[in-house]
Amino acid sequence: MMPAAIPVPYQHVDRVLPIAAPFLHKAAQRSHGWRRGEVEQRIRDKRASLWVVLDANVMIGAAMVELHDDGVYVALVGGHRWHEWRDQIKRVEEWAAATGRKCVKIDGRRGWARLMKRDGYAMRNGMLVKDV
Repeated sequence: MMPAAIPVPYQHVDRVLPIAAPFLHKAAQRSHGWRRGEVEQRIRDKRASLWVVLDANVMIGAAMVELHDDGVYVALVGGHRWHEWRDQIKRVEEWAAATGRKCVKIDGRRGWARLMKRDGYAMRNGMLVKDV
């Protein structure tokens, strides 16, 4: 079975977030100023969605994803064995298109640009962007 990314329904966030939080916290430490409590609050306040990556019902990754007017913004991604599930960004791309958004934006480190280029992402204004 391959790892799968799924959005967590808001009614389950309080149960799932404590398990996902360590992945998000580690990603936040490497990012642009996200504070620990801010990440959880954005998800609880429904300003961001929690996505998790499961492999045989074991969580191996998590992401904080925001729905903006023009696109979907993947603000934080963290987890183990990323090379096995990075293709799951397609799920986010499908969600973006289904909600009428024009693109997916990823806030990632420079090394991600090289990895995500093969999936159609390009660096624009300091963000990885793909039109959907």
